[in-house]
Amino acid sequence: MKLNWRTLTAAVLGPLLARSALTITYSGAAHAASFGDRSYQDPLIVLEKQGLVGPATAAAKKAADERSKAVKDAAPSGAKSSLQPVSLTALVPEAGKATQDGATVHRAAGNKYGVVTGTGQQGLNAGYIVINNSSAPTEYKFAVSDASTRLHLNADGSITVNNAAGEQVNYIQPAWAKDAAGKPVQTRYAVSGNVITQTVDHFGAQYPVTADPQTGCGFGWCSVYFNRSETKDIATAGFTALGGAAVACAIGGPFAAAACALAAASIGATAQYADNRGQCVGLSFWGIYPAIGWNPFAYTGPQCR
Repeated sequence: MKLNWRTLTAAVLGPLLARSALTITYSGAAHAASFGDRSYQDPLIVLEKQGLVGPATAAAKKAADERSKAVKDAAPSGAKSSLQPVSLTALVPEAGKATQDGATVHRAAGNKYGVVTGTGQQGLNAGYIVINNSSAPTEYKFAVSDASTRLHLNADGSITVNNAAGEQVNYIQPAWAKDAAGKPVQTRYAVSGNVITQTVDHFGAQYPVTADPQTGCGFGWCSVYFNRSETKDIATAGFTALGGAAVACAIGGPFAAAACALAAASIGATAQYADNRGQCVGLSFWGIYPAIGWNPFAYTGPQCR
């Protein structure tokens, strides 16, 4: 029996993806946690309060696992996508390390900052930096998979992840950082081998400051995020009228380009919906060309700027 991929998209995967659209809210100072005789902003509590880790991310991970299984079951016989999850490991040798609530937590001496790695809201691997005061460093390092991995920093701030054979297997979403009031904080990436250095210019911000490198692909699927300006352009002129030239389509390489072309009409319609509500449009896609499924969604969060 020949599989109807679009039927699978609507009936099985669409609801899962719709539920996993990225939404992050900030609400002032985070809870203080008491450790010994000190009270301070504990990184895990800060992130749980912001909804970046905890029950919501566990649900997203479950949805991502179901989506990955559907991709594997539906792929044409013999076809294999090179997309795959990659790990993010925080390189903070001077910080204490613990495993809590399914995440790896590094707490620096003196509570200047903390780093948490684990599953993000999309069921993807993510690293979170929580900066507590002005004495914290501005640079934070993460290793992506193993030493054979090669990273390429793109003009839009994203990072392409290639394996030893030079094939793209994933990407890192553009850097973002927010202070306790929800205001953007200047941040950027640099790469060397398989190591990302994220610089966060946090001086003068309201603490704690949160920053995040996060992958964009799981097993056989990815998501791309159009920013507010791109969403408005697509809503006004239509995705096809723009020639599919929005920056976000280039982030995921040929997989994203193919998905964006096939889903052009759906992206345009969702962009109008999102723009009318002050949101942005994104696209999740999966499979192996030409059997690509997709699901556009409206979202808010760090990429919607």
